[in-house]
Amino acid sequence: GGRFPDGRSSYEVLADLVPLPPSRPAILDLACGDGPLSARVLDRNPGAQVVGIDLSGVEIERARARGLAARFHAARAQELPLADSSQDIVLCHMALMLMDDVEAVVGELSRFTRPGGQLGLIVGGGIRAGDAWALYADLWRAELRRVGGALPPLGDDRTRDAGGLRALFVDWEVVSIQERLLEIGGSLEDVLRRLELSYLPALLPPEGRLGLADRFRAEAPGLAREGHIPCGLRLITLEARRG
Repeated sequence: GGRFPDGRSSYEVLADLVPLPPSRPAILDLACGDGPLSARVLDRNPGAQVVGIDLSGVEIERARARGLAARFHAARAQELPLADSSQDIVLCHMALMLMDDVEAVVGELSRFTRPGGQLGLIVGGGIRAGDAWALYADLWRAELRRVGGALPPLGDDRTRDAGGLRALFVDWEVVSIQERLLEIGGSLEDVLRRLELSYLPALLPPEGRLGLADRFRAEAPGLAREGHIPCGLRLITLEARRG
């Protein structure tokens, strides 16, 4: 439900990179989850040849259940079942910053994207101080310490920084790289519902998740402006072409 200042969702920003009919581009939706980006791509261009790949077999089954005119497979991004130079466009929504061995992932992207092909990706770019996401993250860390948990390693820091992304994609022509704010603010319960869709609560036991929600409900009203809880996700969008 979040929107950039231009009114588009993060999914729409990537889907808008897809050419309109009558073109029939071969498109990879990398880390496709249950298929929300693939669905938007096919809404824009029903003739696109879409392949969705995700690490989770459960998500792949959910994507298939959408009944889209796309193929979905479970595989690792570091070793993808795609032929060399087989894809015209690669899209990746909010996933590269969570992947291990990111050099291998970039190498795979270079292998199967045809020369002149496009890459569009969106990654997390950090937290804006003073809003609900920052508060939620602080409360989550406190709850994680309370229950004796530990934060598992999550990806490569270079993928959360514009300069780091340029260095990783040095063999690509970077067309555009922008830091943007995705607004997901609203009522307290709307904001909490959106934040609970992140991976953070899943790293807590059930009692920890309940404690986190209770503490957020107690403290977040102090951020409110005329009943609106400000909450934004700092994201980085990258568009590049394969040399």
